[in-house]
Amino acid sequence: MNVVFECVSFDAEYVRSLSKELFVEQFMDVFWLDRAEADRRTMLEDAYDTISKGAGQ
Repeated sequence: MNVVFECVSFDAEYVRSLSKELFVEQFMDVFWLDRAEADRRTMLEDAYDTISKGAGQ
């Protein structure tokens, strides 16, 4: 199942197979390059939390 976060589609199963640190490291220089690094890191951490734990949990 794919999850769309801030206009980016992520494969939920793949995301859940990674640690948060590895997920952020892997996608840090891929998405939202028009934003500051700190903002990208926060967005990726939020995306990981939303996908791995489910929204509202």
